[in-house]
Amino acid sequence: MKPAEKVGIDELNESGIVHVGLEFCPTIGFDEMGEPFLSGTSAFHFIDRYNNRKIALQDKFGSYLENEDIQSCLHSLELDPVMFWYLLLFVYDYCVDTCIDNIKTEEGTSKQIQKFIQTIEERKEQPAELTLKIGKSKFIITDSQTIDVIGFLCNEAYPKVKDAFIFGDRIILEESVEYSDTAMAYLFCKMLRCYFDSSNHVKGKRAEGANISNKEKELLSYLLYFAGISRNKNLLTPILNEYNTLKGLMNPKKKPEFKSIGNWYA
Repeated sequence: MKPAEKVGIDELNESGIVHVGLEFCPTIGFDEMGEPFLSGTSAFHFIDRYNNRKIALQDKFGSYLENEDIQSCLHSLELDPVMFWYLLLFVYDYCVDTCIDNIKTEEGTSKQIQKFIQTIEERKEQPAELTLKIGKSKFIITDSQTIDVIGFLCNEAYPKVKDAFIFGDRIILEESVEYSDTAMAYLFCKMLRCYFDSSNHVKGKRAEGANISNKEKELLSYLLYFAGISRNKNLLTPILNEYNTLKGLMNPKKKPEFKSIGNWYA
């Protein structure tokens, strides 16, 4: 049993990479009327990165196959080890791209407008004041109804244009953002859970009403340590640890915000 020397679109579809990619790194196109639509995913860059052996984890397939804990979980969840290996490499590569080899971005027009709309919607009859300052000139609106109308108009128009290029975050060239290991672990788990949630035979092994099974938690724990994303040895004994270490990584008190884009999967 060994992975292919070269992969193509078939492997990306069968392994679940395309499904996860559409969720985490979609590409947006525009039709003849200027309406945005989901045109694909930049996850297809994985083909070149894999085929040119650019992924750091790629040489560890032997260790992955010999890891009895990981392989036992895959068997219990009825996941093909080779196909899951491709998915694991993609998720790892995407996390490295996002959290380490990234390009810094600043909050763009889209988020500013969303915050503006939300602030007005949450006003709840409180007095409001809107100030526009240009140079030495200042224009102040204190009429609450006028402010509400401005918020309403923004809210009506924004959904129709939000996918336009000008609404994206601003790119800060030659600068990157350094994220903690826990932020990377959070993203890693989130991506793999996206795949688990799309797999009927994985979901079928969950207790009624549960959104994740203990076997999935085991697998995530072992993979986080295997991939070197976390060196917390409690991940090697998830059952004894009652999955508490993993739970803290999957559901931190403050969820990380990723204010950057990757070089490969942007």
